[in-house]
Amino acid sequence: MKMVENGTFVTAGTEVVKDVYCHIDGIVEFKEYNDIIHEITIRPGEVHQLANVGALKVDEGEVIKKGTVIADGIKAKATSIVTIMDSSMDDITIDDLDEELDATLNLDEDSISNQPIQILVRPVQVLKVEQKAVSIKFNTTDELIDIVPVTQLQYKDGARVRNLDGSTITRTSLVLQMQGYLSHLKGMVELDSSNNLRIVVLENLIVRREQESNSKITSSLQTELLVKDGDVIEAKTPIAKTQVLSVNDGVASINDKEAESRRLLLTSESYERRVKISGKASVKKGDFVKYEQELSDKGDKSTTSGQVISVSKGEVVIRKGRPYLVSPGTMLLVDLGALVLRGDMIASLVYERQKTGDIVQGLPRVEELLEGRKPKDCAILAEEDGVAEIETDEDLPRLYLANENGRTEIKYAIDSNIIVHDKQKITKGQPLTSGPMNPHDVIRLCGPEAAQQYLVDEVQRVYRSQGVEIADKHVEIIVRQMTKKVKVLDAGDTKLLPGELVEVQTFERENAEVQKNGGTLATCEYMLLGITKASLNTESFISAASFQETTRILTEAAVDGKKDLLRGLKENVIIGRLIPAGTGFHHLSNANEEKEREARKRAVAQRNQARKPSAILEEIEGMFGTPDLAVDDNGIIDEE
Repeated sequence: MKMVENGTFVTAGTEVVKDVYCHIDGIVEFKEYNDIIHEITIRPGEVHQLANVGALKVDEGEVIKKGTVIADGIKAKATSIVTIMDSSMDDITIDDLDEELDATLNLDEDSISNQPIQILVRPVQVLKVEQKAVSIKFNTTDELIDIVPVTQLQYKDGARVRNLDGSTITRTSLVLQMQGYLSHLKGMVELDSSNNLRIVVLENLIVRREQESNSKITSSLQTELLVKDGDVIEAKTPIAKTQVLSVNDGVASINDKEAESRRLLLTSESYERRVKISGKASVKKGDFVKYEQELSDKGDKSTTSGQVISVSKGEVVIRKGRPYLVSPGTMLLVDLGALVLRGDMIASLVYERQKTGDIVQGLPRVEELLEGRKPKDCAILAEEDGVAEIETDEDLPRLYLANENGRTEIKYAIDSNIIVHDKQKITKGQPLTSGPMNPHDVIRLCGPEAAQQYLVDEVQRVYRSQGVEIADKHVEIIVRQMTKKVKVLDAGDTKLLPGELVEVQTFERENAEVQKNGGTLATCEYMLLGITKASLNTESFISAASFQETTRILTEAAVDGKKDLLRGLKENVIIGRLIPAGTGFHHLSNANEEKEREARKRAVAQRNQARKPSAILEEIEGMFGTPDLAVDDNGIIDEE
């Protein structure tokens, strides 16, 4: 139970809490938690009342010397520190400060500075901390080892020091200091028989521990200590050795005698295989052979893979080995003839997978195909038939194409891979390097059918990778429009012009007419146009004008006097007629009416042929009546 309030100035002997009395004068400060007092602090000093903050002539928290004027009529009696204890604005919280000032007080900065305050002048004790001089004698075996005194503070800045039976503020310690090449070592304190303190600098050496196992790899290694416990050793003295013991008998082989050998190959007869041959050997010493490879001219085959180490009459000795198949472009991590252990990495395979991505990433590929653009890093196609020949020059393969016309080198990008083999037969238009094919090269080398099939397959591959099924006929209609133009190379006896772009049907019709007359046929080159360019180069100006550049197309059509025969789907859709496709075709939709009309015409014709002239005359008279005829004296008939 508190007998005084928090922040009250009390004198010595005042009961602060029931049955608890203070021993010094000062300000009471309670530390409570859940209404339970945990600590009581008495801050000694003098309390003074000031009219406002401006009357204080020193800074709060500043340590002032004796005789310093704190305010008018107030001087420091000893070395002290000034703390502002109370202010009329202390009860206003930060969150409600603006609201309180505007609603009730209506104060500005001047009015706030005019509020009365209370200050506490507390005496302080200044302690000077200096490095303590320590005299210590010791002997060392190295100048880099030293013992230095270090004085350390036991409290942080601003920490509260509780003085019950005296409190330790500083402590001086002796620190072992090692410099230079000894900085990574540690020391151990010992007490010898004469009660002298001794510091021993130790270096820890880790000796490989033997593993208890029946494995040949672990049991062939043994470590032996060369020193005993308590021996005094000098620097660079060997203390242990590791021996590698041979598991079986064999012959030692060192690959490079000049260089420092780290690995040694021990060959044994248990790794050799003797193969009997009946004919003359077709292999020689040092050759590498595969399983079931022929070893003689009689067809004797090898029973294992490995390297031939000796060839004699009727026998071939093969050191067993394991072949590894690697793809072109593999990065080898070992050199020829290098020794390897089990688990060593000998090669790194480079895999190149096709980037499918999602449908959003595939749509630019579809646009690239349908616009007829040249893809980036496209494959190189063979210009003619031949045989591929690959030669290695400075670790770089060079590709040649040989045929009856000679031998041609194929230049390709350094980041491309050759996808054909040496001595492989090559056909015209076959890809020689990796990458997507250029559709313009395909139509030039392989013809329009191959280009059409390539475009359809590539477009469908994008959609099918996402599980989207689209019938080929929809893509084929678009591809047909892209490949319907040809470029005239030689006009022959036709009406065409060299370099003119015409449709395939027009070109074939002109050639058919010239062929009937026995003239020279025209030659052409098949062209591949993108869907945008193909739409602007149609025979129908109505179809082209409804797509892009309407003014230019209609102006050219008017100047040239063009006629639109409305033979396409789009033209009929624009005009509003039934499109000539499927069941909407005119001859199919009106087939029954045409048959009935033809049947009526045939019936009328047959009926007209079977009737007599008199019957026809009677029918006419029944329709128009009988004409009245009169005969005069001269025999002339007059019609009344």
